[in-house]
Amino acid sequence: MKKSKLLVLAVAFLFPATVAAQQYNFQQLPDEASGISNAGTVLVGGRLWQGGQLTYPPLDASASGIGADGSVAGSLGASAAVWQNGTVTLLPPFQVSPDASAVAMAVNSGGVAVGSSTDDSGTRAVQWSGGTPLDLSAFTGGAASAAVAINDAGQVVINASPDQFLAADRTDQSFVYQNGNVSNITPASATGSYAYAINGSGGVVGTAYSADGTGLAFKWQSGQTELAQSLFPSISGINVATAINASGDAVGFFMGNDPRDFTAFLWQNGGAPIDLNTLITPIPGLHLYAALGINDSGQIVGGATMNGVPEGFVLTPVVSSSAFVPEPASLTVLALGATALLRRRRKR
Repeated sequence: MKKSKLLVLAVAFLFPATVAAQQYNFQQLPDEASGISNAGTVLVGGRLWQGGQLTYPPLDASASGIGADGSVAGSLGASAAVWQNGTVTLLPPFQVSPDASAVAMAVNSGGVAVGSSTDDSGTRAVQWSGGTPLDLSAFTGGAASAAVAINDAGQVVINASPDQFLAADRTDQSFVYQNGNVSNITPASATGSYAYAINGSGGVVGTAYSADGTGLAFKWQSGQTELAQSLFPSISGINVATAINASGDAVGFFMGNDPRDFTAFLWQNGGAPIDLNTLITPIPGLHLYAALGINDSGQIVGGATMNGVPEGFVLTPVVSSSAFVPEPASLTVLALGATALLRRRRKR
């Protein structure tokens, strides 16, 4: 065996290293950001932010979501509405009546939108395809329901409650609907759940609630569920996973009884949630309290406070030239290991 190969073996077996946590560059936004497209367009308080410029989409300030392709879902008057490819499409409530209203929460690249419709009979989950509303509550049951996300495969995330109001608590149940089929994705160990987002491969994230009202972030895909440990195990609270990208990376926030406990986190496959405040260069007075969106490039958006004043943020991953960081004693161990291997080779 050549000396160079021996050195490779020395590195592989004798070079202890620690994987460096992904670091991020922080950029301030004027208001809390609730989503980000793959092109980096951010939904900020009902407005669109890109390249330092804020513009208003032709929807109400209640714009609810932005898709990977930049399409915006929301409402216009009493109708749900989507803004896609420069065109606004109005979507009617399920039942047309003087008191009826609707809001779109998400739209996929094919123009299929989902959201909810409210009238005297309550609030129900709705899907609009070709502008025609389909009542999805018939598939989930519950006194109230809402569809909150859809992917390009037509998988729809729905939350339903036995009460008249969806409260995102331990009594709600979460579902994935597709082509007339529905699956309850509430983790078996939970009393209830509330799901928030779905990626292109059907990975769903949300919160799984316990009987005592605390909650853990969860991921669901193809019948398999993963629960994250709490960001702060010693503090009673709720861990909310709000968004997931194509790589399966999720973001969210922890909320406790004390508002000062609200903290944004990143949850990557196979790991524990990480406090996002530890992944940026510290700025005096800054606290990231919630992460609400992540795109396929890993950019993260959400809400923060600067000296107690609310604002928003965009975090962009720092490109690292090294996949690992050597521990202090590594060079000595490497030298001794390589020498031992070379000596052993000469004696043969």
